[in-house]
Amino acid sequence: MSEGPNMLKDIATSASLGGLAITARHMIEKEKRSWVEVAGRTGAAMIAAIFVGFAADAYVEHESLKYAAIGALSYAAPEVLSYLLAFVNMKGKRLS
Repeated sequence: MSEGPNMLKDIATSASLGGLAITARHMIEKEKRSWVEVAGRTGAAMIAAIFVGFAADAYVEHESLKYAAIGALSYAAPEVLSYLLAFVNMKGKRLS
């Protein structure tokens, strides 16, 4: 993700890829979810895609590999975010 005017374009591209990845996942799932849960999971995937886009830009040279990383993590975003929240909660309990 470059500095300057292209930054907003890169953010929009990453968020769109994240939204498309989780939308595809919702379409193939057999489990029915409420629209609130679908919206929350889609938002999480889009936000995760933005951060992955920034990280991929710093470490990955090939454009197609960047898009693959963004899509893959966006697809898995609900599980990744659930794991991170559980990890943070576990660490927080240890500090208490």
